[in-house]
Order: sequence, then C-alpha cells, then structure tokens
Amino acid sequence: MNKIRYPFLAVVCVLLLVVFVGLGCEPAEEVVEEPVEEPVDEPEEAEPEETIDWVFNISSTGTATSPFGKAISHFKERVEEESNGQLQIELHFGGALGYGASEMLEAISEGFVDGGDLSLPHIAGAEPLGNFGSLPFLHHGYDEYWDWLDNLLVPRLTPVLEDNWGVVPFGSFTFGQMYLLWNEPLNDVEQLEGERFRVFGDTTVKLFESLGVNVIYLEVEELAGAMERDMIDGMPNSNPLIDQLEAWEYYDYRNEMGAVIGSSLFGINKESFEALPPDLQQIVLDVGEEMTQAGRDYLIEDDTKWDEELPERGMETHHVPEETVEEMREHGKDAWIEWAAEEGGLAQEIMDETFEYLNIEH
Repeated sequence: MNKIRYPFLAVVCVLLLVVFVGLGCEPAEEVVEEPVEEPVDEPEEAEPEETIDWVFNISSTGTATSPFGKAISHFKERVEEESNGQLQIELHFGGALGYGASEMLEAISEGFVDGGDLSLPHIAGAEPLGNFGSLPFLHHGYDEYWDWLDNLLVPRLTPVLEDNWGVVPFGSFTFGQMYLLWNEPLNDVEQLEGERFRVFGDTTVKLFESLGVNVIYLEVEELAGAMERDMIDGMPNSNPLIDQLEAWEYYDYRNEMGAVIGSSLFGINKESFEALPPDLQQIVLDVGEEMTQAGRDYLIEDDTKWDEELPERGMETHHVPEETVEEMREHGKDAWIEWAAEEGGLAQEIMDETFEYLNIEH
C-alpha cells in the first residue's frame, strides 16, 4: 500500500507544481534591441562679423532737419543697410562734440572724430584751396556749379586732402543760392558803402571790401548773438542758415544775387577708412555718391519751400538788377584773380583750369 501511495503523491505534487507555475508566471517578453542612432555633427554657427562704429560730427552749419542734415542722415541709413549693419554711423549735429566749422578739417585729420562735414570756405584758414568752394559770383546756377564741382574741383582737391591731411572725401553738399540778408532792397552797389556785413571766405571778403563794406568776421556759432546785439547790418547767406537763424526776425529782405554761395565736402579719417575691408570701403564711396545727389534734390525742394514760406514770415525776396549783379561779378573776378596770384602754385593752376572750363576770359 505504501509502495503505491508514495509514487502517487509524487505525481500529484508534480501536477500541482505545474498548475501553480502556469497560473502565477507569464512567459518572458522577447527583448528587442533598438538600433543606436549615431550622433550627428551639428554645423557650427558662424560667428557674427564684427560691428564697426564710426562717430561723425556735423558742425554747427548743419541741423538734422535741414537739407544738409537730411543728406548725411541718408548716408547713415543707406550705409547701415548696404553693410547689413556691420558699419554703424553715429551722427552728432550742430557741433555737439565741440568742433566748429573752421575746426573740422583738423578734427577729422587728427582722428578726434571719424568723419564729418568740411565747409570749404570755413576750412580755408587751414587749407587755402578751400576758397574754391565759395568763389563769389563764379557760377550762375546750380547745374553749372555742380558740373564744375564734380568734374574739376573735387578731383583736384581729393589728393590734397588725402595726402596732406589724411582725410578721404566721399561726397559733397551745396549750401544753396547766395542771398544778401539786409533791411534794404539792393539795387546799386553804392548802397553797400560803410555797411557792417558778416562775410566768410577770403575771396568773398575781398569782394565786399572792394565795394566799401565794413567786413566783420564771425563764426557761424556767433551769428545769432551778433544779430540780437545789432552787431551787424546784414550778411550774405543761404536758405539753410536763414532757417537755422530765423533771420526773418532781423531782416526784411532776402536779396537774390544770382550766385551759388558754396559747398561742403564730407570727409573720413583716412586711417579709419583704410581699416575697413574693401567691400565696406566701396559701399561708403558708392553711397557717398548717392548721398550727394539726394542732397541736391533736398536742396531744390528746400528752395521751393522757402520761396513760398518766407513772405508769410515777413521776409521779402528782392531780385537784384542784372546790371548790379554783373558789376559785383566783375569785382568778384578781380578778387579770384588776386587771391590765386597770391597763393600761386596749385591755386593758380586750378584757377586757370576753372577759367578754361567755364569759358571765362581773363
């Protein structure tokens, strides 16, 4: 009996074990190895190009809202656009950095600022050839003046400014027509005898002195105070300065004299310019040409504006008789010839070339 019971019990235990295992254990899941992704090399981001900052001083002859200011603002915007922001230009108007019109050539040359405007008659104390920018009564109108400026004067002045002063010209701006601001309508040169006029530019001074004018030398920065204190009876000047000085508060007449008053060049410190890569140098020069034309368009618009607005402000435009203008032009011609002979050298060469270019007998 025992012999039968023990095998039977063994079989029952095995069966129970099988049932127990079947009920309590799940078959193991098959482990599937996922493929390992190889690391992908991310392209390195290019480092941004270095931003170059230039500081420009615009002397007190130019305000931000004048045609002059609009022209240099156009330059800033277009250079920053064309260079994709690599070249940034910081403008300071009205001589905010402390350099007046007569100091700008030295300020740029010495690198106190990277660039700015060079009013040719105002820099003539440092560079006498600047007088060519404002020879009185040399030109009859804008088109003739700009043709001579672009094709004769600027090409002749550029190497002088670059080699002698370390300044690279990159554009120009014309101040506008010459008007005699005065409380009388000018009809005859004899009216000018003994009058106190503020005059700038060596040759313009010679002209007015030859007409008996008591010439007073004042910087642009001093004009407002001089008018308030009645230090001067009048002055030759242009629309941008009429606006800046609100000259209609002091003078009744804007005597139109049929002449262009002068120009500024815009210049950059040569070391600052040559530190630029060639592509940025070309952008500066190309946009400089664009700015020059834009400035002329702004000037003509401004002339039209003031022709309409000045009568409303109490300033009358008087057209000086042609015979009086011609008499003044002859005095001006004598002043040009005398000045060029005194300077000699390159001044005389450029004067001779100018006479030939404009078909002026001398």
